[in-house]
Amino acid sequence: MVFLGYIRHGILSALIHCDYVSHRTREGGMESLYRLVIRRPWPILVVIFLLTLFFAYHARHIHIDSSLDSLLPDNDPERQ
Repeated sequence: MVFLGYIRHGILSALIHCDYVSHRTREGGMESLYRLVIRRPWPILVVIFLLTLFFAYHARHIHIDSSLDSLLPDNDPERQ
């Protein structure tokens, strides 16, 4: 079992430190998302605002019914 851990660590470290893996692959998607937010803040804020309006509009239709009658099944003998 320990041997498999060494193999896994060796493969991962070889992939991270080899020359053919580009810098862009190692930096991940968060760096590109960070750049997008820094370079274009207003479009990001507009998208967030529109998403908020969309979800707020549809949240009007959410109803919570926590009465005991709605929690018990219709054929429950205790309910009758």
